[in-house]
Amino acid sequence: MNQTLINAYLKHLDQLRHTSGSQNETILREAFKDLLKNWGRQLNLVFLAEYPLKTAFKTNISVDGALLQELRLPLGFWEAKDVGDDLDAEVRNKFAKDYPQENILFTNDQTAILWQNREEVARCSMTDPAELEALALKAQDVHITHGIARSVRVIGKGDKERVVPLPEFFGQHLGAWVANLKREDFIFAKEPGGKPPTPRAVRDYLKRLVAEAGIEKNITPHKLRHTYATRLLESGADLLDIQALLGHVNLETTQIYTHVSSERMAAVVARL
Repeated sequence: MNQTLINAYLKHLDQLRHTSGSQNETILREAFKDLLKNWGRQLNLVFLAEYPLKTAFKTNISVDGALLQELRLPLGFWEAKDVGDDLDAEVRNKFAKDYPQENILFTNDQTAILWQNREEVARCSMTDPAELEALALKAQDVHITHGIARSVRVIGKGDKERVVPLPEFFGQHLGAWVANLKREDFIFAKEPGGKPPTPRAVRDYLKRLVAEAGIEKNITPHKLRHTYATRLLESGADLLDIQALLGHVNLETTQIYTHVSSERMAAVVARL
């Protein structure tokens, strides 16, 4: 699934929330339904809403959506839940009613969980496009001079392009890695020419690194991004610069870091 489709989904979701003022599944799921329809068209798949199924116990159920191949063979299923729902509990509840476990996606406009072959294979945030931006980076998006990666080109929310400069120390390592890749290769693939990792795989890898380092904190990719912005602010960076680096549409989103930084300074003064 390409970044353009993801950006269109996020934009549609924002419009529905703004217009309706609601977090109700029935309203918000329309954005994800359109995402599945548009992605399906690219693969000659047909999306059908409220797709009926008969369980092994001969009971009738229906999933919120299904993508069908030719000859009406379903490729995968989709179930939407409210943002306030416990998504894991909802998954267990559906499986207790004999919903399919072969290839089904559960979403609540915050998190997506994919089950295949009766086990969870992927889980990712649907609210932080930064994860998807980073994983979609290709070698051609990196600007290199004298073997050092100086910046990366990122296509973010709303198909807006931004250039993010890199620290020289990191740029030396990234430049050496990218030198062995083709222009179309994903930077964070396990091997040249491979597919990018899923957000779940990245979080699991980070969790292992944190454990190996003996750090007893819950560190996630989003928290690293949050720390990056806070450190920039504490180092004297202007809010407008931080807004551009993070790809925030509104300055109000960036201003959260001024409160975080103030709290840190207050904590330091309290120690006197």
